[in-house]
Amino acid sequence: MTTTFRRMELALAMAAGLLSGTAWANNIQVTNPQLVSNGSATFVQFDLGWENSWRGGGVNNWDAGWVFVKYRLTDGIWYHAKLNGTGHVAAPGSQIELGLLTPGAAFNATSNPVMGVFIFRDAPGDGTLSLTGVQLNWDLVAQGVNFNDIAEVRVYAIEMVYVNEGPFKVGSGGTEASSFTNGVWTSGNTIPFTIASNTPVNIAQTSGSLWATGTIGTAGNTGGAPLGFKAFYCMKYEASQQQIVDLLNTQTRIRQNQLTDNDISVGVTAVASTTALSSTDIRCDAVIDANAPVTFYCDRNGNGVGNEADDGQWTACLIGIKDRYLTYLNWSGLRPMGELEYEKAARGPLTPVPDEFAWGTNAIATTTYSYANLGGAAEVILTNYSTTAGNAITAATVGTPSAPRRVGVTASNALNTGRVASGSSYYGVKDLSGNLMEIVITLSNTGGSGCRFDWTQHGNGGIEHPTNWSNTFGMGSSNQYQSGFCIGGRGGSYAVGLTNPATMRSSHRAQSPSSGGFPAGLRGIRSAP
Repeated sequence: MTTTFRRMELALAMAAGLLSGTAWANNIQVTNPQLVSNGSATFVQFDLGWENSWRGGGVNNWDAGWVFVKYRLTDGIWYHAKLNGTGHVAAPGSQIELGLLTPGAAFNATSNPVMGVFIFRDAPGDGTLSLTGVQLNWDLVAQGVNFNDIAEVRVYAIEMVYVNEGPFKVGSGGTEASSFTNGVWTSGNTIPFTIASNTPVNIAQTSGSLWATGTIGTAGNTGGAPLGFKAFYCMKYEASQQQIVDLLNTQTRIRQNQLTDNDISVGVTAVASTTALSSTDIRCDAVIDANAPVTFYCDRNGNGVGNEADDGQWTACLIGIKDRYLTYLNWSGLRPMGELEYEKAARGPLTPVPDEFAWGTNAIATTTYSYANLGGAAEVILTNYSTTAGNAITAATVGTPSAPRRVGVTASNALNTGRVASGSSYYGVKDLSGNLMEIVITLSNTGGSGCRFDWTQHGNGGIEHPTNWSNTFGMGSSNQYQSGFCIGGRGGSYAVGLTNPATMRSSHRAQSPSSGGFPAGLRGIRSAP
C-alpha cells in the first residue's frame, strides 16, 4: 500500500510555457507532485502533460519531456536527485527512458546514476498528452539522504525532440560564405558532405573528405567530436526567461551573484539595479536580505509585481555570459550542441536545398509582424504572417521593440500550414533559424586545432559544471564568449537579416560569438540512451 509522506511544492519548468487551453499552446506542466513510499522504496510521484505532443506521423520520431528532480535540505542548499536504475512506473500511454550521467555506460548508483528521465508516448499519436501517476524511484540511501532532512522537492520538465540515428548531409551546396563541403571549396562549387556513420571522418581539402571555407581543423580526422549520426534529444525551444529564473532560484547566494549582472553579493541589502540579466525581464526586489538567497521573477512591465500574465516568462532568454549558459546545462543534466548536430537537427536526412533555412526552403518572410499579447503566454503573430515563406523572428520581421519573442511564436498563427509556415525543422525543433542565435561547439578553434570536448560528459546537476566544459569555453580568460575557444553561432537572431538573411541559413558557419554580449540563447541537447 502506498503511503503519502508529504506534499511537495509544485514547481513548473516551462520549456514553452504557454497557458493551457490556448489552441496553439505547447505547455509542459508538472502537477500533483508527492513523495510516496511503499515501505521499501521512495518515489517522486506526479502528473505530467503537454499539448501538441506527437509520435510518428510522417517522421518516425517523437517529442518527450526531460524530467529531473531537485531537493533542498534543511541546510538551505539545493541538490540534484540521483534516481535509481530500475523501479520507475510509467503512466498508461507512455514509456520512460533513463538518462544516465554517462549515456551508454552501465548504471552505477554512485558513479553513473540516473540524472533524469525522458517520458514520451508509447504508441503513434498526436495531440494533448495527459499522464497521471508517474513514479520515479529515488534511492535516498545510495545518495546518502536522510528523509527527515528534506525540506522541499521540485520537479522540472523540459520539452525535447528525438533526433533519429542515421546518415545526413552537411553543407547545402549553396552560396553560404562559409559552410561544410565535400573536399575543396570554390566559389559556386560547394558539394554537401555526407555523414554516413559514427566513424571519425577525414578532414582535408580533397574529394571524399570533410572541409569548409574558413578554419575547420588540421589534417587528420574529427576525433571525438559528435558527428550527429547517433541519436540525440534536442530542446524543442530555446530556453525561456522562466527557465533561467528556475535556475537562479535554486542557487546559493554566492552563485547567484556570479550568475547575474547586478550586485547582490553577500551583505548587500539595497539593489541598485533590480534587472538581474541585462536585456531581459528577469528581476529581483530592490530590498533583499543580507545573506539569504535572492528570489527572482519575470517582470516585463517593471511594476514590481512578478509573473503577471504579460511579464515575459515565455520569452526566449538572452543568456549572456558563458558561465550562465554552461551552468544551466549542467543544472539540468544536458550538454552543449555540436555544429554538426545543429545541421542534423535542422535538415534531418533530406537532400539539402541550396541556401535553405531550418524549415527546408530558401524563402523567408521579410515583412514586419504585428502581435497580440506581447510578452504573454498567448503572444501571437497577427499580421504579415506568411503561408508560403518560412516565418522567423529577424530584424526584418521582429517589429518594436527589437527583442526576442516568445519561444515558438512562429507556430502560433491560425494560418500555420505546416513545417515552412511554422518555421520548424525536419524533426519539429522550433526557432533554429531566427529569434536567438544558437551556441554550438565547432570542430576546431581559430588556430586550426581540433576541439576535443569530452562529449560523454553531460551535466552532473551540481553547482559547478565539469572542468572540461570550462576549458573548452576558455573560462579562465573571460566570462564572455571568445573566438579561439571552439565556440560558434548558428541560425542568426532577431537582430540580423534586415537586408541579408544569410546568417540564418542552416549551413552558414561564419558566425562567432564576440568578446562582448551578443543575441544568443540557450538550447541544450542530450545523447540518446
